[in-house]
Amino acid sequence: MEIIIAVGSTNPSKLTVAKQAFQKVFPENTINIVPVKAPSKVSDQPRSLKEVRTGALNRLEYVIENTPSDYCIAMEGGIIDSNKHMKQFAYIVACDPLKRDFIARMSTIKLRVPEPIAELVRNGMEMGPAADKIFGTKNCKEDGGMLKLITNGALSREEIYLHAAILAINQLKNPEWFPIPRSKK
Repeated sequence: MEIIIAVGSTNPSKLTVAKQAFQKVFPENTINIVPVKAPSKVSDQPRSLKEVRTGALNRLEYVIENTPSDYCIAMEGGIIDSNKHMKQFAYIVACDPLKRDFIARMSTIKLRVPEPIAELVRNGMEMGPAADKIFGTKNCKEDGGMLKLITNGALSREEIYLHAAILAINQLKNPEWFPIPRSKK
């Protein structure tokens, strides 16, 4: 059976993550990915958990409203900068468009950003271009991200996103395991 997945991005890395994650959770199905240029409505370099979460949810909502599919997924990366260290992470959200009251959510691990890259980001650059400047590369954002550069290819952004995406999608496959919390009145 074919499953159509609308992804709130046209970034090749995020499309790869979505396809691999859905294939792992639904191995018996054929996965058809539909890229959607979905606006995050947050800054180009989100700088808080709230902004990253909002960006992912905005992308998801856009996909739900504009692309017929069996499932939708969106990912938003960003940073948290404390007095000591800058950390990079992503927030991933997924849903069945017919069951919009249940949105599966998962955050990736938070990765410490090397100080030379962090300084460029603090001065207004986005993470990808900052890493490209330090490493002399082009468009690392679509090829493994900063993580691939700082680990000399041992890990990539896709690998980090993949685990969080699988955990979010698994909630959709097994909703009975993850009941929606009821608000107290």
